[in-house]
Amino acid sequence: MPPSNDTRHARVVDKRDFDINRPLLLRDTEDEDDGDYACVNDHGSNRGGEYGYGRSSNGYPDDGDDEASCENRERDRKVLKRQVVRILSFIWGVGSALCAGSITAFSLYAPLLQTRLHYSQFRINAVAAAAAVSMYLPVAFFGYLCDRYSPGPISFISACLFGPGYLFAAFTYKSGPPVDAGGTGWPFAVMVISFVGVGAGTCCMYLAAVTTCAKNFGHGKHKGIMLALPIAAFGLSGMWQSQVGSRLLFERGPAGQKGDVDVFRYFLFLGILLIVVGVGGTFALRIVDEEKMIDEAVEELERSGIIGESDFFRSREEVRAAISSSSMSYGTIDGTTADARADTPLEDDSRSLTLSLEEWQDHQKEKRRKKNWLLNQETRLFLKDRTMWYLAVGFLLITGPGEAYINN
Repeated sequence: MPPSNDTRHARVVDKRDFDINRPLLLRDTEDEDDGDYACVNDHGSNRGGEYGYGRSSNGYPDDGDDEASCENRERDRKVLKRQVVRILSFIWGVGSALCAGSITAFSLYAPLLQTRLHYSQFRINAVAAAAAVSMYLPVAFFGYLCDRYSPGPISFISACLFGPGYLFAAFTYKSGPPVDAGGTGWPFAVMVISFVGVGAGTCCMYLAAVTTCAKNFGHGKHKGIMLALPIAAFGLSGMWQSQVGSRLLFERGPAGQKGDVDVFRYFLFLGILLIVVGVGGTFALRIVDEEKMIDEAVEELERSGIIGESDFFRSREEVRAAISSSSMSYGTIDGTTADARADTPLEDDSRSLTLSLEEWQDHQKEKRRKKNWLLNQETRLFLKDRTMWYLAVGFLLITGPGEAYINN
């Protein structure tokens, strides 16, 4: 019988030219000459048989190229993931700042506290002052927590402060004038305590938002705009929230006409909104590559001559190697004893797992210790800087007029 004209599968393949990942039999729909095969274990695909199944151009397996390609793709995925987390954290940070300044809309409902609850001007000023003091006084404390424990927990604290604060304020307003003002409502002290929570929640949410944006984009070429956006959003928050209250959450008159803002519904709106934003920020506000930033800051301090290289900056591996080398015995008796006490493979695996867990815990402790040391050092340098005190006095002077307007 004459040989068939179809020679697609007639090519002889040498055994040394065969890859273990390649199927033994080709389907009729596959074209061997094209080399369009998917790479096993996520090694990718390749056209024209250029690499196909981890093979080099000479037909022999090239595991090095496959491993390098997989490492590159894995690195690209990690970089992309970090970038996505950084951008999402920035978006949520700006959104948090856009909701955090609700206290600036105090003048929207302050007249109603006087007419509906029969509060005197002194009591209204006391409520506003309580919110202002609780917003500015704990800044250093919440900033300390934000640096030590990341912005996520601080955002959750803001939700715990905002929510009860506005909810208690809403029901205090709904209850009517207090007993000492001729009514049967809740005491005036409940309203003051409610706005203490509102002020502290404002501080927490604002610090969490700005810290996230500053640490994630503080070293890039767009760091100016990345810091300006959350700060500007905080200033605009009271504006849009007051518009929502006056245009959407208003009372209806007897004839259906538009009346004053419904303070009860407005407080409920703010409480629910800020609880959602604060709880969401617990998971969305993430610091990317924080360990890298810490190492860069330490290196900068070393280059500036402020600190010198010491045992503190030696890794755990170096310290353990030094300890083990100093305590190691080279005698034949000790070596024989060590061989006699050799463990089984199962015991070796369990010991390796235990050591890996211990090493991870040691690494986390070392990371935390190094971060705390760096923050203490940076804080010490910041407080010793004279220009910082001039800046603090300037902020003290420019903040007063705005707070005076809110109080009156």
